[in-house]
Amino acid sequence: MTTFDRWKFTGKVYLWHYSQNARNFPGWHLTADAAGCQSLIELFKLLGTTSSPTTRRISVTPPTREILSVPNSGILPWKAPDRLVLTFHSDPRAWQITEANQVAEFVFGHSWLSQLQAGISGIGQGQGDYSIGNPNVPSQRLWFWWQSSPLKNA
Repeated sequence: MTTFDRWKFTGKVYLWHYSQNARNFPGWHLTADAAGCQSLIELFKLLGTTSSPTTRRISVTPPTREILSVPNSGILPWKAPDRLVLTFHSDPRAWQITEANQVAEFVFGHSWLSQLQAGISGIGQGQGDYSIGNPNVPSQRLWFWWQSSPLKNA
């Protein structure tokens, strides 16, 4: 068994999208606790060493009022999936976000790894309020948000 095969998600990841006001808050929104950030960073580093397609599934924690207050949208209706499927695709430019049956799936290729890693790393450093993905398709954007209280070990 390789190190990659032994990777298991630890921590919490918060993922949601707004069901109204998609003009101001389009796409998907993500933050994580310190352990979740570290775990995702480890996964992205491991994916950077392979070209083989792979899929990993993780549980999603619904965002709290405190988390929703960071983008100043705590009063807007939102929806969070139960699970997140991360699919590393063989096409380096692949990027797609879909949702069905309470499962969000992010399909991404190698060319997105550094941006994903930087976004997750930034959460622990109080950075965020920006998105990556297809700028011409708002529903395909992934926004990164810091935690309202500082993260330790992120």
